[in-house]
Parts: sequence; structure tokens; C-alpha cells
Amino acid sequence: MKVRLLKFFTILAMAVVLFAMVSCAEEPAPATPDAQIPSEDGGSAKNFDASDAQTVQKVFSDLVDFITKLSDSSKDAEEKKTTYVANGSLIFSNPYTSTVQVEKVTGVDDADIRYTGFAGSATLTGNELTATIDYSASIKGGAATAYKIVINDFELDEFVLYKGDGEAPLDKKNADNTNDYYYAKAVFVDAISHLQAKFENASVTITTPDDVEINLEIKGSFNVSLIEPNLDVILNDGDGNPFSEGSLHINMDLGVTVVSAGQTINGSVGLKNLNVAIKFDGKEEEKGTTTTTTNIITFGVNYKSLSVRANYADSIILNVESEVKNDRDEAFILDIITTKVEDSADHSKDSSSTKFNVDLGSRVGVGLYVEGNSIGLLADAEIDVANKTFKELDLDNDLTVTPKAALVNGKYVNPFLFYECIKGVIESMDDAE
Repeated sequence: MKVRLLKFFTILAMAVVLFAMVSCAEEPAPATPDAQIPSEDGGSAKNFDASDAQTVQKVFSDLVDFITKLSDSSKDAEEKKTTYVANGSLIFSNPYTSTVQVEKVTGVDDADIRYTGFAGSATLTGNELTATIDYSASIKGGAATAYKIVINDFELDEFVLYKGDGEAPLDKKNADNTNDYYYAKAVFVDAISHLQAKFENASVTITTPDDVEINLEIKGSFNVSLIEPNLDVILNDGDGNPFSEGSLHINMDLGVTVVSAGQTINGSVGLKNLNVAIKFDGKEEEKGTTTTTTNIITFGVNYKSLSVRANYADSIILNVESEVKNDRDEAFILDIITTKVEDSADHSKDSSSTKFNVDLGSRVGVGLYVEGNSIGLLADAEIDVANKTFKELDLDNDLTVTPKAALVNGKYVNPFLFYECIKGVIESMDDAE
């Protein structure tokens, strides 16, 4: 059976899922020597002997044994649903003075709304949401009026609107308030397209059907930037794209404690300057009776650093760090290209297809300590594929891993021989299944 490169990363991902998602800290804890990530300076090592290969095999077999025991311990659990309990606050604001235009909405007067001071907080207490937002708005050049919105669920239709100094909320069933409600929604959508926010005392407790409890704590902030938000699409379920392009910028530390079958796993994940961008593009061409419509959604991901640290007591320690390669502007780019062909004269010729372009380039360092033995790998991971269907995407063949340095129990070894050994171990595990 052919070597499955994906499986190496799958095993590490299993460890990340089980171990990591974090104990909050403004700065990540220093790397543990027992799970050391190698430096590229050690990449010139030539040695890799039989004892090194045995150590690599033992690290992986011990790790798989640990994961298997955790999984087997909950097989007889009675059937339950996964439950979530969220608590904490999100403090947000739009620091700009902005103008939003409302037009072509049935039953609502066209208006230019100039607003400022948009700020508020959203608080979750045992999954119960309460959000309060204050701002001042001038409609059609009139005098500025204070507004307050109170939201008790995640649907924009369900909120309480206060206007001016009024202590009683406006009655949304009153037709005289139709404009006020729609204007408030328009301001809300426009304001969150330039939002700045941070988490305070945020936590989530997840209990799985097999009684695994995952406790997450969240510290951090994010910024949203959306260009040309389309109110008709967002508020009225109209056709088209919700915006032309946008980005989400995140700095965050996540914390997790996982308790399974009496075993406790702790870890941390740090995201520094993570930026997720999305852009919509498209074109339509007509030729005779045939219309070809092409829509492209492009996702781009970039970050300064990504770190994962996790441990099960002193027995298992995981240490992962990643950064974007120096010669790249983005770590990951994904194009989703949908092409639809319609023939008005012969609908049997109608067709649609979706293709993908994937471009990945990151440097990844992994240190893993299991029951007295440690290994480490520094490598470049790259994918560069174009015009493939989902079924044609094959990570085993599309992913290129270039080893740069490797460690076995603190000793630098030949990174290429080390990596070949890992592939051999994974292949033997694959054959044994």
C-alpha cells in the first residue's frame, strides 16, 4: 500500500484536537526542551541509525496507544447529544463616522443616514444573549438623535429599539416605526463592516456524547473590514454577493482543558496577526443562445505566527509552531471557481462545474515527546494545484514536504532519512489496519 503522507499530519492533528485549544495567556509559555523544535542550523546532520528509527517508531506507537485507550474508554457511553454552554462578553465599536444609504426597499423611505459613536457589548450567560448598542444618527440631514438597540438573539429581526430619550421601546408592529426599524438594521450592518472587538472573560464548555468535556477560554481581539456591503442581500435575502471583498484580522489566545475518562489534557493555541480575506468576482458571457456565468470566490490566509502547545501530565508534550515562508505574501490561497452554462435553445446542453485552485506555503516545526522519547521536525509544506475538481484533489500527491532539520532525543539527525522513516512507520500502521 502506498505511503499516505496525510496520515502523519492526521496523527498530529489528532493530538492537537485532543490536547490543544488552550489555556489563556497573553504570551505563550516557552518551548519545552523535551518537545524541542529543531533549528535549520542542524539540517546538515548526516547520521540516522537503527536506534533512531526505533525511537521514531516507539513515539508514534505510544501516542496511538494513548489515543486508542482514550477512545475505547467511552465506547459504552449511553447516547447523548453534544451540549454547549457559553459565557463572556464581546466589547465592540465602529470608530468611524459613516454614512449608509437606504434605497429601493419596499415600504421604507429612501434615506442617507449619517451615524457616529456606534459601540456596545454582547454578553452570553449560559447561552442567553444580551447585546446593547448605542449610537447617534442624523437621517436625511436632520438633527442628530440618540438610538439604542437591545438584541436578545442572533436574528436581526428580533431587537428592541429605543429612540431619543424615550424610556419605552418603539412598537415594531406600529407601521409608523417601519422606517426606524429598517434604518437601525442598515446602520447595524454597515457598522459591523468596520467593526473592532475584543473578548472579555469568554469561555465555552462542550460536553460530547461520550462524556468528554472540553473547556475553552478565549482572550483576544478582532477587526472586520467589508467593502460595499449589500443591504438587499444581507437583510432581504436578495440575489448577489453580500459584499465585494472583506477581511477578518485576529489576535487571539485560546485555552483548553480536555477531560476524558478521568484523564486531563491541557494546552494553548496562539494566533498572532491572523488575517482571513475573501473576495467575490464574476463575469457573464453570451454567445448565440448560450450564456456562460463564471463566479469566483477567493480566500486568502496570512499570519505572523501560529503556535500550539499541549501536554498530558509529563507523559506527552506537543509543541507546534508555524510561520509563512519569507518569499510569500500569503500562507494559503483558495479559489473556488463555479462555471454555469445555460442554452436557451436546448436545455440539455446546460451544465455546471466547480474547480479549485490551491496554493499553500508554510514553514512548520513540530516537537513531540511521548513517554521518555522525543522527536522533532522542521519542514516546508507546499501545495500548488490549479483547475482541479474536489474529487481530483489528493493531499497525498498534492502536498510537498521538504524536511529542513530533525531531532531524535535531542540529537540532530539527517532530516531526509528521518522523514523517510516517518513515512515508513505510517505505512506500516496503514497496512496493519
